[in-house]
Amino acid sequence: MQNNLTKVQYFYGLRPGEVITLDLHHEHTLVARGASVWVTRAGDPRDYWLAPGQRLAVEPGRRYWVSSEEAAEAELEREVAHRFPLLRVLRKWLAGRRAAREANSCTAAA
Repeated sequence: MQNNLTKVQYFYGLRPGEVITLDLHHEHTLVARGASVWVTRAGDPRDYWLAPGQRLAVEPGRRYWVSSEEAAEAELEREVAHRFPLLRVLRKWLAGRRAAREANSCTAAA
């Protein structure tokens, strides 16, 4: 079975004490990289500390604030359906052209 998902990733470098704001329109997963990352979200009384490699599901339509006490990286990742059917059609067409060219070169050599 062919996997029809593509992973989209966004990386944010965080300097110590810097706060970045994220307003997202799709579901993502936030992953801490390099150091622990502090996350708070609008409407949620809790804060989240993510150790490197830990994940937090990020809901669309909410504002998130992300910070770190050390230099760190926050990665947002999301799996989406392939959006490039034209590319797939082009690959099939090129494969057909290649096969036809090889068939013609074999008959010409004989």
